Amino acid sequence: MSRRSLKSGDAVNSGEDVVTALRPSLATTGGPLLLTSSPAGAEGLVYTLYKRHYGPEGDARCIVAKGSTTDLNPRIRRGVIDKAYEEDPDAAAAEYGAEFREPQTAYLTREIVERCIERGVGPRVRLRGVKYFAHVDPATGAGRDSFGFVIGHKSRDKDRDTTVIDFICEKQPPFDPLVVVAEICRALQAWGINEVMGDQAGKPLITAFARGGIKYKCTPISTSEVYMHALPSWTSGTVCLFDDVERVVRQLVGLRRKLGQAGREIIDHAKSVHAHDDLAVCVCGVIYQATPIEFNTVDIASLEGIGVVTAPRVHFGDASSDSAVDAYMRTQYGRGRDGGPIKITGGHLPGSVVW
Repeated sequence: MSRRSLKSGDAVNSGEDVVTALRPSLATTGGPLLLTSSPAGAEGLVYTLYKRHYGPEGDARCIVAKGSTTDLNPRIRRGVIDKAYEEDPDAAAAEYGAEFREPQTAYLTREIVERCIERGVGPRVRLRGVKYFAHVDPATGAGRDSFGFVIGHKSRDKDRDTTVIDFICEKQPPFDPLVVVAEICRALQAWGINEVMGDQAGKPLITAFARGGIKYKCTPISTSEVYMHALPSWTSGTVCLFDDVERVVRQLVGLRRKLGQAGREIIDHAKSVHAHDDLAVCVCGVIYQATPIEFNTVDIASLEGIGVVTAPRVHFGDASSDSAVDAYMRTQYGRGRDGGPIKITGGHLPGSVVW
């Protein structure tokens, strides 16, 4: 049967209308009805047939085949598909990945992510006395996933807690995971870090990290919850990326928010071997570690008229800078480095709390 426009006059016939019109003819001829289509939304005739008959539980008289472009055409250039996923993950998942589009929205816009980039700044160096956090996204090296690794720290920038991303590393497959872990352990020790956090998939590598002198800790929440935790930091602009991290930007922009079971929101990348979040989850994992959930123990109502004099970025824990530490301690209700009160003379010093 040739492909024809499903129009009659000024009306457009739906897939259900066409099949309803064809069934009487099929009852006479006894011939099969063949339907081909790229998946669209999670509705309509194609989706209904897929849900009812795909798999062993379906009607044996209705055969439903579902496959990605690479499954049906292994000779296609993968670079074409990879580029399509970078430009529009949702459309590519349908056209190349054979995935039905579910109701979802973008996790972050490119504008929000690029606002958090310090232009002209490259990977940072270690500052003595600063506490650094590290997050990894382990991989086996046999599939298409990369082994991601990110280092960052917490700082005070314009009176706001800011997560500064200092170092980003990605090992693309194929690779030996034990060799990669050994390299990461040496890098962590150079940054003065003795523990790293990652998801449950990294459990088989706990011993390998321990041999390198690094403790591997499993993230206590799911990857989706890590993304949700980091979201306010992105939208408030309290994340500081260095320049030339386009791959990270693409992965963050490619994440999608959708409703899962029981109305629970899920954040994940597109369901395809061509979509990745190896670096995105590491960056958000560092944000998660640098911004732990804290409950307010101060009666804000009693601090009427409080204000803070602004100061340049102060890196928490920088013991090498007396002025920075003193400025930070003054923000802790006027205490000095020894915990005692500081007498402020000659006006308010940067970082001091003003009542």
